[in-house]
Amino acid sequence: MEAQIRIGSRRFFTLKQAVLIYRDNSAAFATLHEVQAGSNQVPYLGPGQSLTTGFLRSLAQGLGSTIAPEILPENVLVRAPDLVVWWSNAARRVMFFDGGTKDAAALNGHVYPHPPLVFKVYQHELFVRALERNVRPNADTALKTAPYWNTEGSRGLVCAGTMRIPQETRADNISAWESAFFSSSFTHPSGAVRLTSHPQGFVGLWLNLADKENPFPTEFLTDARHTLRQFRRQHSGAVSHGDAYGSRRVASPFGAGASCGLWRHGQHHRGWASVPPSGDDRQRSSWGMHVTVMDGDIISPVNCIRQPFARCDIGLHKAVVLVNRLNIFWGLDWQTVPANLGPHDRLERVDVVIGCVDTRAARAAIREATGSNSEVDYWLDLGNNADSGQFILGEPLNQINRRRSTRLRSVAELYPAILDPRLDDDGQPSCSAADALDRQLY
Repeated sequence: MEAQIRIGSRRFFTLKQAVLIYRDNSAAFATLHEVQAGSNQVPYLGPGQSLTTGFLRSLAQGLGSTIAPEILPENVLVRAPDLVVWWSNAARRVMFFDGGTKDAAALNGHVYPHPPLVFKVYQHELFVRALERNVRPNADTALKTAPYWNTEGSRGLVCAGTMRIPQETRADNISAWESAFFSSSFTHPSGAVRLTSHPQGFVGLWLNLADKENPFPTEFLTDARHTLRQFRRQHSGAVSHGDAYGSRRVASPFGAGASCGLWRHGQHHRGWASVPPSGDDRQRSSWGMHVTVMDGDIISPVNCIRQPFARCDIGLHKAVVLVNRLNIFWGLDWQTVPANLGPHDRLERVDVVIGCVDTRAARAAIREATGSNSEVDYWLDLGNNADSGQFILGEPLNQINRRRSTRLRSVAELYPAILDPRLDDDGQPSCSAADALDRQLY
């Protein structure tokens, strides 16, 4: 099949996917199908999967998204539809504080040295990060937390409030965005991420800098825990789509392979609670946690006996089917990785790993991914056999969780045998319906 369409340039397109829409008199739903080629090269549609909000978002962005030709200033780092990222040199600027507190009154109206900064505007939202060195950053430059009130520390999202922001996102009005940021009053801290490592805290840092000629002491900047490349991708909504001030990211593995759940909590609270949304809250895809479910298993006929799968799901990935159902029902935007966690994989920007695996080899892979240079805060291990089970919350030994007496020991330290792959074939019950039914005692 050939089709011609005028798009203003010569391009060659290949049929890759198809969306099928089903309707009755009152409702509709859609499925996404990969286009595959048979032995005679005739294309056919593969098994259907429920559409995700992420796919629809990317599809909408790709239809008709254009940028008018612009001459980019030399400090612009990234330009795309609805997105512009730029950096600014270290400079001295006036800062205004308000909020009715003694601290705000003491800080208000002085000239301060500022660190070099990276700004991002995405879909009319402003984000800001700091730089340790006053040079143009590259994609792998590690960013720092911007030491400002009204700026949420985990992602750098600015609480605009009454800030007079530009009406358009263009490369030629980035100075207007900076001016709007510094001309507004800083009134309150946003989120729980520490804005500075200064021994006297935020107020002490800026009081010591008021009307001084010295450069900003970048040694008091805290690590934002991502690079410029990650900052560019991390929008208000992207694995990533979460509540602006309380997003969490979880990774959760299932099955015999080392799949896992990843929880990123933007504010780094030591603890959490979550309840399903109801009513109008279901319309908020940004509610709650950022969750990525990893599982490379494919649905087989025996899975339909005891697990929530239907015959029409056979051949699809378990993680994709289950997460799509949760997203559709609750209005969430959870993500999936249809692959098992390997022993050499690295988990980046993950706060909590929830392991729901049934082999020792899988637990060993999680231990490797959460240890050493990892920045995972917690590892929650869940498991059971015929007549017992465990749930163990630990802080894996890594660059975040150093050796100390108060650190929660992980399952790998408390029960090392549970990670020994040589003991996997020990006759214990598995998640397989056939094996489980053969060993059913009552």
